[in-house]
Amino acid sequence: NLIYTFMVLNVLDVLTTIYGLSLGGTEINPVARYFISFNMILGLGILKLIGLVVMIGLINTAIKINFIKFNAYIIPILMFTVVIINNIYQIISMSYD
Repeated sequence: NLIYTFMVLNVLDVLTTIYGLSLGGTEINPVARYFISFNMILGLGILKLIGLVVMIGLINTAIKINFIKFNAYIIPILMFTVVIINNIYQIISMSYD
C-alpha cells in the first residue's frame, strides 16, 4: 500500500534528520526548526504526525474529487524521497569536512 510507503519515508526522514543534526547539521525548514527547538524527538514526532494526518486528508480529498489516484500518492512519495536523498547527501558531505 502506498500509504505505508509514505509512512516509511517519513520515518526515514526523521532518522536521517536526527542523525544529521547529531553530526552538527542544521535544520533549514523553519517550521521543523521551531518544533525541534523544544525537543528534537518529540518535536519531529509531532510535526510528522501533523504532516501525516494532513497528507492523508489531502490524498483522500484528491481521490474523492476524481484526481488521478496515482498522482495523489506518487507526488508526496517522490517529494519525501528527494528530502531523504538530500539528508543523506548532507550527512555524507559533513563526514568529509
